[in-house]
Amino acid sequence: METTSRDTQEGVFVFPSGDKYEGKYVEIDDSSTIERVGYGKHTCVSGDCYKGIWVGDALNGPGTFTHSLGSTYEGDFKNNKFHGRGQYRWSNGMTFRGEFMDNRIQGKGEYKDVHGHRWVGIVRGEVGAGLNLKL
Repeated sequence: METTSRDTQEGVFVFPSGDKYEGKYVEIDDSSTIERVGYGKHTCVSGDCYKGIWVGDALNGPGTFTHSLGSTYEGDFKNNKFHGRGQYRWSNGMTFRGEFMDNRIQGKGEYKDVHGHRWVGIVRGEVGAGLNLKL
């Protein structure tokens, strides 16, 4: 959506789906539609939640996404995807801290398994052939 010349507001907006947005927004058309801008929190009916920066009604910039099943991603977003530096924590305690591209672990990083073993190196296309165990 394209931002209109209307002023940025701050408040709570409940979507027809039941999802709730709390934060900064610009009203579009007849006030029944908004474009999320700046900092805000979007909570889905499913329990998924995003807190962070919105640009052009999309996740763009630093933020935190919490999945209803317990996993979290904290880091950079681009066009609604994990993109840039961040940390993904699975609900079982495993973590990956490093580079993401288009919602995928891609590039340099550190993976820690449930036993506390650390693996560092490069991941390409979800394949960890470049990871080395660090004791």
